Amino acid sequence: MEDIMNALRHIQKELNEQKVAIQKSGEKVTEQVTQNINNIMEEKFRTLEEKYNNLQIKVENQEKRLYFLEKQARQRNIVFFGIEEKEISYSNLENKLVVFGAATKQKQ
Repeated sequence: MEDIMNALRHIQKELNEQKVAIQKSGEKVTEQVTQNINNIMEEKFRTLEEKYNNLQIKVENQEKRLYFLEKQARQRNIVFFGIEEKEISYSNLENKLVVFGAATKQKQ
């Protein structure tokens, strides 16, 4: 009878050791999975951050180009005082300027 009790205690001890080993193995697997997920997320974040930086540089370049083009357009503008501004068409505006120029020339 005592042999049976010793055998049962031995089996119980082995089961406890296996239980601890399984728990440690489960913790290790969980840790590895967590680490893999973190690595994947970190890589995706780096990729997105790089794309964001590239887009930011492109936006800055586009803003500079837009400013330059607007500046050029403003430099080419001429202001005429005394001409009524009714933008019907470009040719209409052109005719008004020709008439204005002719009238100004006759006054001189």
